[in-house]
Amino acid sequence: MKISVLGSGSGGNCTYIASENSHILIDAGFGPRSIERRLGDAGISLPKIDALLLTHGHTDHTKGITSLLRKYQVPVYLTAGTMEEMGLNPDSIPARIVSRKDSFPVGDMDIQTFPTSHDSAESVGFQVCWQGITGTLATDLGKLTRGVIERLNRSDWIIMESNHDEELLRIGPYPLALKRRILGERGHISNQVVASFLENQFNGMAKHIFLAHISKQNNVPSLVMASAREALERRNRSSLFSLEPRLYLTHQNGPSEVLEI
Repeated sequence: MKISVLGSGSGGNCTYIASENSHILIDAGFGPRSIERRLGDAGISLPKIDALLLTHGHTDHTKGITSLLRKYQVPVYLTAGTMEEMGLNPDSIPARIVSRKDSFPVGDMDIQTFPTSHDSAESVGFQVCWQGITGTLATDLGKLTRGVIERLNRSDWIIMESNHDEELLRIGPYPLALKRRILGERGHISNQVVASFLENQFNGMAKHIFLAHISKQNNVPSLVMASAREALERRNRSSLFSLEPRLYLTHQNGPSEVLEI
């Protein structure tokens, strides 16, 4: 299995996941040329795409869908709320409508949806299973619900957001209403929320954690990594648990490191 976050942030989002025989994209915040360039930068050749999965209808996750589907006629898995939020006619794309608690196969991978807390219509995360390997993508969520935490703790690899540093957001230039939206339970989770999860609720199963959707205005990659690493160190000291997952940064302008399991 190969995983790379091709781009993550307010400028666009797309993640590539492949097994031996199947290739999926999660979200289409970029068009086909940008996706192919990013795959090339990651050293990945793309023989085919078997499916496109959408987490929700915000434009940084969907704005490349029309041009992408012109080149790759693939099924698009999305909720009815996401379809409505995008203003699409069900007959205008090869849609496969799924619920927020659903499961379906894509080639040799099994996909499960789960609800996330975000200010969009019927937003979801995805859990991907292949030959006993399980991974979870949970971004664009204002809080870590019990259901999301359960998914994260049943995963060998994780993609989760670490959107902002709370203090940088508070002193930053955003309007007060936008700050409240980001900090709210249907906004985005912070470095501090991720650190609390890693220190107090993470069960240690995942050996690889991608930190995603990092704000350019309200965060710094070094803070993201330091916050997560320090939380894991505190967890290890308090529990005598020495195994530490590998952390990966994601980027807006290019792909993350490729994880091969």
